[in-house]
Amino acid sequence: MPHLAATLESVRGQSRLADEIVVVENGSNDETLKFLNSQHDIRLVVQPHPVSAAENWTTAAGLASGDFVKVLCADDHLLPGCLERQSEILVANGDCVMTAARRRVTGPNSEVLAHAIGLAGLKGAIAGKTALRRALTLGTNLFGEVSCVMFRRDALQRQLPWPNAGGYATDLEMYIKVLQHGRVFLDKEVLAQFRVTRQSWSYKSKSSQARDVIATFHRAVQRDEIDAGVAREVVGAMSAYSRQVLRRWFYLRIPS
Repeated sequence: MPHLAATLESVRGQSRLADEIVVVENGSNDETLKFLNSQHDIRLVVQPHPVSAAENWTTAAGLASGDFVKVLCADDHLLPGCLERQSEILVANGDCVMTAARRRVTGPNSEVLAHAIGLAGLKGAIAGKTALRRALTLGTNLFGEVSCVMFRRDALQRQLPWPNAGGYATDLEMYIKVLQHGRVFLDKEVLAQFRVTRQSWSYKSKSSQARDVIATFHRAVQRDEIDAGVAREVVGAMSAYSRQVLRRWFYLRIPS
């Protein structure tokens, strides 16, 4: 509840308004449901009982009816121009099944911890499997969290339900599925804001992040979704653990 109102306002304030805002309430125990019932421009769906993030995202993505879909968590923001720019990219690049932008990272009180991260220096329209191979070698989800990504709806819904085995890498699990079927446009603009607090999923999973990412990539390699040899997987695993160490240092900056 502390950030939900601002999250919704970041959607409503876009230069290209959303065709629909679907909000799925997943067992909050604060004033969330009361607040959402007072919002008259959203489609509200209440889960009958709390479910995993993957199941919740499956519900939300399955209800989408527009040409393009963005999944947004309750404490993240869209930066000005995000929907307009990302939808225009997908219109102009018909063979791209998704687009990803860089993001700003903030702390619990919206203090900026990182101004522009993501994409590992890649840009433009790239074959999906090429981008995935690069991500595996780097040992990271270079596309960013779901707030950074916009999907082509038909490409996303064909892959539902959202894979539920990824833990911290739940978003990456779906990117791998979607990117089997087209290119991705990597946009150097900063279009989303991702919040990290000591209560957030990212912070709580700080000890398992590398393991989750490595396991996700390994399953994809075993399914022939990523063309990579043993050497590339080993390099990726080393990189994943190195990044986890750097992230833990980064998390020390987050106020308690």
